[in-house]
Amino acid sequence: MNLPTFVALIAAAGLILLTRTGHARGAGAGIEGTAWLVEDIAGRGVIDSAQTMISFDASGRVSGSGGCNRFTGAATLAGEALELGLLAATQRACVPALMDQEQKFFKAIEAVRSYSVDANGLLHLKGANGEPLLRLVQLATASTRVTGTVSYRERIALAPGSTVIVTLEDASKADAVSTVLGEVKITVERNQVPIPFVIEVESGRIEPSHRYTVRARILDPQGALRWTSTQAYMVITGGYPSSVDLQVEAIRVPPADTGTTPPPSRTVVFACDEGEFLVRMSSDEVALVLPDRTVVLPQVPAASGAKYQEGRIIFWIQGNEARIEVEGKAYRACTRRRPG
Repeated sequence: MNLPTFVALIAAAGLILLTRTGHARGAGAGIEGTAWLVEDIAGRGVIDSAQTMISFDASGRVSGSGGCNRFTGAATLAGEALELGLLAATQRACVPALMDQEQKFFKAIEAVRSYSVDANGLLHLKGANGEPLLRLVQLATASTRVTGTVSYRERIALAPGSTVIVTLEDASKADAVSTVLGEVKITVERNQVPIPFVIEVESGRIEPSHRYTVRARILDPQGALRWTSTQAYMVITGGYPSSVDLQVEAIRVPPADTGTTPPPSRTVVFACDEGEFLVRMSSDEVALVLPDRTVVLPQVPAASGAKYQEGRIIFWIQGNEARIEVEGKAYRACTRRRPG
């Protein structure tokens, strides 16, 4: 079987072969157990929002993001000599500028033969003749990282100036709004979905017995909410991974009305005094998105407005205002948020 045929078979399975493999000998003192963000490729800089990064773990494995696709492989080190054998990468299509940069990054990785860390703590990956290939800055140490991508199903381009916001939250208390532990904001320039992200928090803030979720939302250039995640993506503890691909849904808020029956098949945001709730509304039930789960509430009789209840979880709406109760905890003064 020739190489092109082999590559095609790998691609059909969702992976694409990048370059040679090798037996890992450990990433070596100085870069073992570290993570780095690429700030220059062959002296031409990078797209700031691309989040091209590489991690060296203690077992001699490397992993990271090329800005569009995630990759994994092996590191072979002897003194300052370093070779990176990339085993495979996901195969996603991004905007041409991002794909072009990613290909340059992968080509540079293939050519790496040595490394050095300068007095400023920057990592330099070099070619066979010592030529500079990549310059990287180290991400914070003694931290827990959550990585992944944000995307949506609609064939709609993000306008330049849009903002992608991803939060890492402690969702351990079912009757309370989640506590935000970390947040990253990515300004959209030429890049489009999937948008890669990295969130870092101090490892001491992570409790093994707690539950952690990641959420995402996308704001347009005027700051109005246009897409948001409508489910909780569990991460870090309880056997869940530290890397996740988030799907966000478009926000469609109907015009203001004085009726009490929610319009069919709408996802809306209610801003309360102590947080925000996402609600998918249909004619006879609503789906209330909580930090750790989504609860479907059937409509029940009410003296006024429209009331939906399942056990101790209640959603009661009158016009554009609502009251939400979760396991005895009441959230009042909730107002339907409208696009800007």
